Amino acid sequence: MKKLFCIALACSFVLILASCGKIETPVASTDPTEIVTTTEVITTTETLDTTAIEESTTEEIAEETTIEETTTLPGETTTIGETEVATTTTATLKIPSTVAEIVTYYNDAANKVKNAKPGYSFTEQTNINSIFGGAQWLVNIVNRAITDETPQAATIAKGANHNDFAVPGKDWASKLNASAVQSATCTEKGGVYEIRINMKREVKPDLPRNVEDHQHGRAFKVYNAGMIYGVMAGYENLGAITKFAPTYRDCYIVCTIDKTTGDMKTAQYYLTFDAEIEGRLVSAIPIRASASISVTGKYVF
Repeated sequence: MKKLFCIALACSFVLILASCGKIETPVASTDPTEIVTTTEVITTTETLDTTAIEESTTEEIAEETTIEETTTLPGETTTIGETEVATTTTATLKIPSTVAEIVTYYNDAANKVKNAKPGYSFTEQTNINSIFGGAQWLVNIVNRAITDETPQAATIAKGANHNDFAVPGKDWASKLNASAVQSATCTEKGGVYEIRINMKREVKPDLPRNVEDHQHGRAFKVYNAGMIYGVMAGYENLGAITKFAPTYRDCYIVCTIDKTTGDMKTAQYYLTFDAEIEGRLVSAIPIRASASISVTGKYVF
């Protein structure tokens, strides 16, 4: 009995050892699940390689775009790889569009006239459109003062004194403020910009001692206190003018400016104002009158 038990036990050990030997022996797997897993790994690897290629291509395109957008001055060269390519840059002129831009552009061109002294021909016409009240002698004296103080035509040579252009007696031709402008336009016409500046209405209680005290006096040739109040010199036996209060209305400037050089080519100034005039006779009798006056000045450079 014991002998049979020993034989059975020995057989069991043999079977166990045989089973362990099978586990240690590698056998190629035929499990479908393992094949799918291997395929997925290969697919993932190919996708990553494609992405890397696409990113590299994108970087190369970006680098090429940067080279194309680089601007250089005329006569310079741009190096692309080992090749030098000549490039040029075309300047783009910006047309003034806002009121502030147009006024600044006009001021620069007008002031350039006094500095560059290009020479010009000039005509001016003064009209007293209406007179109400007062004495005719007063009207005549005012008209005479205006005519005597304002040349009706002139030709100024290149390089000569341009002191009388636009605003007489100043070393500048315009200090116009955009806040005094009702509207402004700038239109391109061939090689020039045509500018029109319409002024706001301005009411003043008296003539300016300094023309800069009136907004219109910063761009137009306005009557000043010395011109009017001093007109009675030699006529003291008749009386005096004691007040001349202007209301500027419907005034505007039209000019053309070379769009390449900024040089003014033509300029026209239309100044219209109503004036409340007061004076007195030697008998101390007060007199009052109102007048509508317009002045047109034209310049060709």
